[in-house]
Amino acid sequence: MRDKVCIVTGANTGIGFEIVRALAKLQAHVVIVSRNELKSIAAQEAIQSAIANSKVDLVVGDLGSIEGTRLLAEKLTSAYEKIHVLINNAGVWMTERKLNGDGLEQSFMTNHLAPFMLNQLLLPNLQAAPARFYFKFKAEVSSL
Repeated sequence: MRDKVCIVTGANTGIGFEIVRALAKLQAHVVIVSRNELKSIAAQEAIQSAIANSKVDLVVGDLGSIEGTRLLAEKLTSAYEKIHVLINNAGVWMTERKLNGDGLEQSFMTNHLAPFMLNQLLLPNLQAAPARFYFKFKAEVSSL
């Protein structure tokens, strides 16, 4: 995994943090994606202090809306020409039904639509790596 670009969403705590830590130990170039910048910085610093010579970047992005997902994809595609691994770990557990600004149910957007959109928007960068696994179908996300 040395120097392979690995993007992990929802990576500032919990399972996502542990995935980033394990990838950093394998000397991958890991990108923490989170909507909370302060928690991301703390996670980045914790991993970098625990694992010598680790390459851990952070990108702030919100998968809770269509526009937020598009903006995140733009940041990632401009920063990382090749993406070897994409781990869609981010998710929410809403206790009440809540609609986002797009009129979509928040859990559906964050847990299902955003990972699909992100996969599709990052597909050229995944194929450029080439990633070990990528979807062989093309969907039109421009209509969303």
